[in-house]
Amino acid sequence: MKKADFISELAGLAFGGCNDAVKLLFIDPEDGGGGVDGLDLRHVSEMKRAANGAVEIRLVNRLELLRLLAEQVDGETSAAESLVSALDRAAGALGGGERED
Repeated sequence: MKKADFISELAGLAFGGCNDAVKLLFIDPEDGGGGVDGLDLRHVSEMKRAANGAVEIRLVNRLELLRLLAEQVDGETSAAESLVSALDRAAGALGGGERED
């Protein structure tokens, strides 16, 4: 994989939509999961379905993807780092806490 392809994939994960992950919640497992074909589930990192029907879906960590993307982009790192820093501060203000490196 070329570096440009890697950066493009990271950007797609960091900025892409997660609509198909929500659609996944409404697929009946009794149907054999046939509705999964064609869904973009790259953003799903984990999925659990409890016996009572409750579903938990964990998505990729976008902040971590932005950090990795910032490391990969040459010449634009300072702007990307500023963005990541601002997102860290916003997460802290919302109670998410800042990440320790």
